[in-house]
Amino acid sequence: MSRMMTLAVQGFSFGLGIGLAVGGCLLFAQYCSPKPVQASASATDVLKTKRLEVVDKAGHPRVTLGVDDENGSRMELYDTKGNIRGALLVDAQGIAEFRLQGTNGKRQVVLTSAEDGRTLIALYDTAAKQRLSMYLDKTGAPSLALADAKGDQRAGLFMTPENTPFFGLSDAAGETRTAMTLSTEGIPSIMLLDGKKTAVWQAP
Repeated sequence: MSRMMTLAVQGFSFGLGIGLAVGGCLLFAQYCSPKPVQASASATDVLKTKRLEVVDKAGHPRVTLGVDDENGSRMELYDTKGNIRGALLVDAQGIAEFRLQGTNGKRQVVLTSAEDGRTLIALYDTAAKQRLSMYLDKTGAPSLALADAKGDQRAGLFMTPENTPFFGLSDAAGETRTAMTLSTEGIPSIMLLDGKKTAVWQAP
């Protein structure tokens, strides 16, 4: 097994596994991001509170805005039945998350952005299993992962540390069984592996 293919196979489970594990990518473009509010002791037209709640005509909460016990900020949007359907969160560590949820309260779409540049877009099925994720690590290297109904990664596409593309297929146990890559010289390589990651066929 070539060194490049070996690194790619190892990276398939490790690199894309990070994308699936990352709990959840909301990126604000610079031109639409508001400037940070500067504290001012002389401000007189500012309402200061830890929680704000907007209700409909029936008195049901539809929008809440506040700070949680861990000093994170959050805004939540409710439907007419009182279910949280959307949320924007920023925790005390600076991780921003935008979340869309179904009427059952389970997440369906999550976009997350960390301060170090890591970003994640994750899609979930009706059982709250993550089925698809798109991930950028802090160097900007992208990856795409597909999962089965159990939430286990079965297919993935990512860029290797050598800046070459890699595509892999895994079995139900999470072991890479098919690997395809392209060398820096543009030479393609295909490899079939057994359950112990031993090559049983390779071309070229």
